[in-house]
Amino acid sequence: KGRAQTEWLVSQPVEYVSFNIGNFESKMIAVPNLPPVKVYISNNIPHTELAMYLAETSGTLSSADMTGRVGADVTNSMAFFTSLFGPCPFDTIKATEIPSYMGQGSPGLIYLSWLTYQTERLEGQDVQFRAHEVAHQWWGHMVDKESDRDTWITEGLAQYCGFWFYQMSEKKTNACNNILKSWRRDIITCMGDNSKDTKAGPVVMGTRLISSQSDDYESLVYNKGAYIFHMIRYLMHDYKTGS
Repeated sequence: KGRAQTEWLVSQPVEYVSFNIGNFESKMIAVPNLPPVKVYISNNIPHTELAMYLAETSGTLSSADMTGRVGADVTNSMAFFTSLFGPCPFDTIKATEIPSYMGQGSPGLIYLSWLTYQTERLEGQDVQFRAHEVAHQWWGHMVDKESDRDTWITEGLAQYCGFWFYQMSEKKTNACNNILKSWRRDIITCMGDNSKDTKAGPVVMGTRLISSQSDDYESLVYNKGAYIFHMIRYLMHDYKTGS
């Protein structure tokens, strides 16, 4: 009683599947030529208490329709990536709130931190974060890594796509330059919270960059990976035509 057993079929091989269980309010966004986007906000997360905590500790709080803003960024980044890389491989996209600081782009299901439903940071982190998880529908699911040594490609591409979407949508040159500078500082110092003056390894080490002596995984796989694609993009850039 109170239980159900279900069977889920996928049309193509996937590396993993995820579920998000709870009580949610949702908002549907439908745009021609794109899969419909459904944004879910959890009724199980204490939003009022979290909002007060953010206001007291960091002074950041948004009074905007954050469900609508999250949905707009998910939809707009999908449109941008579709124009660059081709159609999204899934029929629908569901963006759901989770009680964590992390995010994840599962096949057709995007986990977004509760934080991005509460604030809109001026440095563009939230826009990039949402677009990063959307980009995994292409980099990670449409195109998967061949081995663990290629993790930096899927994460680096998703990280760069988040930056690229922010760059094209917001058109804030100084803010974008500051993001690149912060990545550069992070890559050069390679000093995660748990690093102990160790020399960072190559990007192909992937999760092995996390050890008892270092925590350089995000600095190298995400930020250096993104910088590599930024380098390639501008090596191919035609400054006369802007192409």
